Amino acid sequence: MMMEKEKRKRRTDASIRGSGASRSFRFLEGEGFGSKTEAAAAFELNLEMASSAAFTWICLLSISAAYISAKALKHDDALDRFDYSFGPYGPDNWGSLRADWHLCSDGDSQSPMAMENGMMVLDPSLGPLLAEYKTANATIVNVGRSIQVWWPGAGSLIIGNTTYYIKDIDFHTPSEHTLGLFNDRFPMEMHLVHRTKDHQKIAVIAILFTFGDEDRFLAQFFNRLPPLSSKNRIFDLGEISARYLPFPLGQHYGRYMGSETHPPCNEDVLWTVVHYEGHTVSMAQLVKLKDVIESDNARPLQVGNGRQFHFL
Repeated sequence: MMMEKEKRKRRTDASIRGSGASRSFRFLEGEGFGSKTEAAAAFELNLEMASSAAFTWICLLSISAAYISAKALKHDDALDRFDYSFGPYGPDNWGSLRADWHLCSDGDSQSPMAMENGMMVLDPSLGPLLAEYKTANATIVNVGRSIQVWWPGAGSLIIGNTTYYIKDIDFHTPSEHTLGLFNDRFPMEMHLVHRTKDHQKIAVIAILFTFGDEDRFLAQFFNRLPPLSSKNRIFDLGEISARYLPFPLGQHYGRYMGSETHPPCNEDVLWTVVHYEGHTVSMAQLVKLKDVIESDNARPLQVGNGRQFHFL
């Protein structure tokens, strides 16, 4: 009799040290089930019910998260309403739409700027751009007035002693920056937006495109640009390869201090404007972009206020 009790005690101790399922089984058996078969059946039923409940909660949480995300995007879109028209929400009125957008009207270092002879200063000390990019996962969203590709983790840019990390890419058509005496605009301008780790400093590489062959970097996702009907919905692009970025970036560029080219128009943005003629976009690619945004989205040129373009 004592030996049988000792065996039962050892089995119980082993179950407590084992998995949660074993502990549940021993607990059920100790509550007076007629046999191990009945206990096991009860355990399986409990496990099935628990799994079903857990699955239900996961589904509810996922739906709630998606709902909250969509609501937040819609809320931000309503709160931050602006466009590129000549109407009440256009660039001439951005500074009066919200108090914290006042720099759009009264800032003294605003962007974009015209790269013209009187403002260009040759500066060999600039040297080539020290940028290292790599393949990384990306997401894309159509916010109506523009297409944004979020590409964090895809690399960095070093300017002076500061390292900036790429965060996102956006597109403007026609170009926002202009070149030459007659302020010629390019068909498209792509912004590679970088920030320091503490998000306190912004550096943007602006690449100006002329018409020509299809751009292979854009070809990775321009066939998947979200339509206006999916405004504010985020889509996964998978991996985007950096090998097709329009290098070399360091041969012909100008640099100046400016601002964001959209509200809130924060200043102290370090701009690097690349105008190498080898950067081309095909007409078909440009049409795809224009087809999914509300209108042309280039901010008018801003006053230089004595600023200069340092160029290489």
